[in-house]
Amino acid sequence: MIGDQAGGFERGIRAYMRVEEGGLRLCFDHAAKEKVYERIFFKDTSTDFNNGLFKCMMGSQTLTVMINRVKNRKDDADPR
Repeated sequence: MIGDQAGGFERGIRAYMRVEEGGLRLCFDHAAKEKVYERIFFKDTSTDFNNGLFKCMMGSQTLTVMINRVKNRKDDADPR
């Protein structure tokens, strides 16, 4: 279970990796026309930033992407 790992994580919520010029951006909502990857985000409880794990299934494998130092913009405010 993710919450049992060192550092601790909040319960997973739906999140998106939005394709932007120069890379990807973590967001919690998106416009229908935007290209996004919808997955589950587990926020690290040891920080006020949106650091954590972005997890998804790829076939029979679990893919985990570590998210660090994501800048918050007013339009991407954390829904909690």
